[in-house]
Amino acid sequence: MTSNWYCLDCETGIDPREVGRHANAGHHIRGMLVPTASRPTELRRRSDRETAIRPVHGPGD
Repeated sequence: MTSNWYCLDCETGIDPREVGRHANAGHHIRGMLVPTASRPTELRRRSDRETAIRPVHGPGD
């Protein structure tokens, strides 16, 4: 998970390491946890019954 933080008083996104500084200054902050996306370059093994477009169906499937 990653976090995105926004300071409502400064009207800007803030680095997660700066949240404490903004909070100590009395600023209003909002945060949102975002699931980490899987790597777009992640590969999986290809099945013998699969093409790049769709699975290949043979007799009896």
